[in-house]
Amino acid sequence: VVGPDDFVFLTAGDALSGVHRKNQLGTIRAFLAAFPDDETTRLVVKVHSLDKIDASSPDHRIWQQVRNIVRECDRIVLLDRLLSDAEQSALVEGVDCLVSLHRAEGFGYHMLEAMAAGTPVVATGYSGNVDFCTAETAYLVPYRTVPIERGQYPRATAAQVWADPDFAGAVAALRSVRDDGVLRAAKTAAARAAAAGPFSAEAYVARVTARLEQLLGRSLSARNG
Repeated sequence: VVGPDDFVFLTAGDALSGVHRKNQLGTIRAFLAAFPDDETTRLVVKVHSLDKIDASSPDHRIWQQVRNIVRECDRIVLLDRLLSDAEQSALVEGVDCLVSLHRAEGFGYHMLEAMAAGTPVVATGYSGNVDFCTAETAYLVPYRTVPIERGQYPRATAAQVWADPDFAGAVAALRSVRDDGVLRAAKTAAARAAAAGPFSAEAYVARVTARLEQLLGRSLSARNG
């Protein structure tokens, strides 16, 4: 049960996207280190498709660790099911902070959605999300690049690297977003402005249209028979 004064963190991702890449276990460990005995601070781990993880895979062993921790800590909830778009939006808007201690990311749309909803974001300062996750709009967690180890990500090669988010930096970021309301408000306002401006759907359409017009050599608004 979540109380009216509880501060709720959320980390979210498809279980089939790679537990090492999304790093849910890292988020859980940082949360427990930041708030070891704070009964008013909670974490929701939102996933889906856990039943599709092969029992012999390295990911399955990590998820078993997650389940063990959740059984021991009633402040952490593991939510394993698909949500409708409306339910997902309500979840992101209803929590107090979205956390993504990812090792690699594509665009990071869930972080941008949180920003648009006015939900603060704590994120690794690495990969596609840094286009909009800046020091002004998010709580950026420092990192170092490390080789992707065998078994951590099926489509990786031995020559590839990704981020190893700094544990102390993650703990500090979680505490900051929880305890410093002035900084939280400033980052949230800057994030909403970015989400409504250069990273809005309208701005994206304009950029795609301009590029297509450049490639085609004519205006897409012109009506040619």
